[in-house]
Amino acid sequence: MTTFLPRSRWRPDDEYDDRARWLDDRDGGDRWRSYAACHGSDPALFFPVKIERRVVERRNADGEVTGSEVVEVPTDEEVPYPPDDVKEICARCPVMGRCLDQHMEDEFGIFGGTTGYQRQLLTKKIVRRRCPGCGSEDLVLNSTQKKEICLACSISWDVL
Repeated sequence: MTTFLPRSRWRPDDEYDDRARWLDDRDGGDRWRSYAACHGSDPALFFPVKIERRVVERRNADGEVTGSEVVEVPTDEEVPYPPDDVKEICARCPVMGRCLDQHMEDEFGIFGGTTGYQRQLLTKKIVRRRCPGCGSEDLVLNSTQKKEICLACSISWDVL
């Protein structure tokens, strides 16, 4: 089965077998990871931190201020939303949903196109007006399974 993803340059190769990949996942296998669009990318892209700008004053030996400069200092906090280059990689990934499912409990890092902050919002059991992943208002409530689904990015979450 050959599928072409919208807005992507990714195309399945000869080794790509969708049925075998999902059967492997049902058994707890990790074969799906080799199909990830981020496979081989720099891991630092997927663990961004906030950069804080501080003004540092330069002083001479007498303690007088001679000048100042702006210094960028990384903090311990993670960014609340993924950077654009990471969103682009995740948007073209054929296993984005599986990645999100596997890393739903992780507090840090970008998995399945979401940050830890966004995954935390997804696990809150509230009825939302906007999708925490993409911000779309196109949401559908599935009352039989008590799930809400975003039509724009296909993320789903439990509701009360």
